[in-house]
Amino acid sequence: MKNYQNTPKGYDYPVLLDFKDCIVLSATLQFLLTVVGNISYYIFVPCSKGKGDPKEIEMRCTKAGNTFAKCCYMCVSTTFGYLIMKDADFYPSYLGGHGDYSLLFKN
Repeated sequence: MKNYQNTPKGYDYPVLLDFKDCIVLSATLQFLLTVVGNISYYIFVPCSKGKGDPKEIEMRCTKAGNTFAKCCYMCVSTTFGYLIMKDADFYPSYLGGHGDYSLLFKN
């Protein structure tokens, strides 16, 4: 049972349905990371340093494929974040924006 004693008036507790976009996006991103990791596995097989051992080649290429997928995700998410933040009033020019930290709490 939830403790409603200290709740401000008019406050609605979040329910699981409020997080549906987050849940769907998380599942989609996990699926894409798995697919890119599995596809890029075959890119790394020819250049693996497994010394002919199939188990070691599989282990190394699986790890390389997953790391490559995470690298792609980080590059895309960082670029997307920068494109969103660069026009913010508080994003300083030395980071590529047009603003100033003093405007951080501007209304």
